[in-house]
Amino acid sequence: MASTLGYLMITAIEASGKNKDENYVWDSSDFEGYVKVELRGGARNVKVATKKASVAGTAILWNETMTLEVLEGANELRVMLCRDKMVPSGSGMKRGTSVIAACGVYSMTGW
Repeated sequence: MASTLGYLMITAIEASGKNKDENYVWDSSDFEGYVKVELRGGARNVKVATKKASVAGTAILWNETMTLEVLEGANELRVMLCRDKMVPSGSGMKRGTSVIAACGVYSMTGW
């Protein structure tokens, strides 16, 4: 069993989408989004997510704090802006995830 080194608190505040000309590209009818955060590389991956929130004006607002357990050996932090999508399955359609934007931070020595 991996030992817990501590806890990482991360707050998702706001996201907005712009094109290369710096114009906002989301409007209030576009979608509901959520932030997924993962700590990987330890004995198991630790994952948390915000609640879904709709685009309001040109941005999605959460102001939601998430807490992740940091396990010994964890060396990668992933932050992803996601939305749900429907994908075909053998028995019809099922809910899947579409990643809109993502970033990763790697630590050679662990957290």
